[in-house]
Amino acid sequence: MWRWAGRSTATSPTNSPPPLEHDHEYATQRDLLAHEVSVTPDSLLGAALGKTHLPVNSLHHQAANQVGAGLRVAARASDGLIEGLEHPDRRFIIGVQWHPEVLFEADAAMHRLFWAFAEAARGNDGWRDGQEPA
Repeated sequence: MWRWAGRSTATSPTNSPPPLEHDHEYATQRDLLAHEVSVTPDSLLGAALGKTHLPVNSLHHQAANQVGAGLRVAARASDGLIEGLEHPDRRFIIGVQWHPEVLFEADAAMHRLFWAFAEAARGNDGWRDGQEPA
């Protein structure tokens, strides 16, 4: 059970990977890529990012312990920590633990995430089928 990312461990089998440090305190390097996340291939998040594995920045000290009704896990860190949630029955309910707004200009996947959000807001769901940003 996760409580404080980077400080606590999971109540899981002993063969689990060691917990990653998720609460980096980057005063000047918020864009430092701290660890990789695995994105569920058939997820909305995966469709928005156009990737299933990517390095992310990590600035959080808390994480989801339980997944709420209607939500599903869309991404995890290698230590099992939930890094992304989504509601598959809604046009665009996606939440991530990292800060894509910091990585937006340098990372095409983060750019795609914001593009997908804008397209969903316009009522265009082409991003779900791998449509490329214009």
